[in-house]
Amino acid sequence: MGQYKNWKAYQALFPHAQAVVACPPTNSGALGAWASVLFKAAWYVSEMGNYHTAKEIGRGALKAREATLKAEHPDTLSSVSNLGLILESQGKYEEAKAMHRQVLEIREKVLRPEHPHTLSSVSKLRSVLSRQGKYKEAKVIHQQVLEIREKVLKLEHLNTLSSVSHLRSVLSR
Repeated sequence: MGQYKNWKAYQALFPHAQAVVACPPTNSGALGAWASVLFKAAWYVSEMGNYHTAKEIGRGALKAREATLKAEHPDTLSSVSNLGLILESQGKYEEAKAMHRQVLEIREKVLRPEHPHTLSSVSKLRSVLSRQGKYKEAKVIHQQVLEIREKVLKLEHLNTLSSVSHLRSVLSR
């Protein structure tokens, strides 16, 4: 999403985003743009470690996107996924796991299991399972991702090698 080289700009713009958060648009045409501002503000606040505020802003973005877009829309799924990451950062693993599973199920149906966004969702689910100490479940997921990446990307690809590293990490635990 954001790049750290733009951090100063994010810091300067965030107070404006905070003002926008408190002022939802009255016409539905502006709701999508408002949701986009909230989504980006939630990401920024999360990166700053303020997970409570990030969760509240992220829920607002998700609610607005659900009102204007379909559940399968990439922006809606990004909002659900981002909220899952925020919940995971708060240690709310069951809620985070539910969010990541929701995104994963839709992406598997819409994009197919081998799509990079689907594999990213699998990785997020794996992360939550690992944090919960559910290493056997995480191992199964890692093996599935590795098999797909070996087939689609080949063994030498950086993402495939990353999957090997993640699987090794889970196996060592």
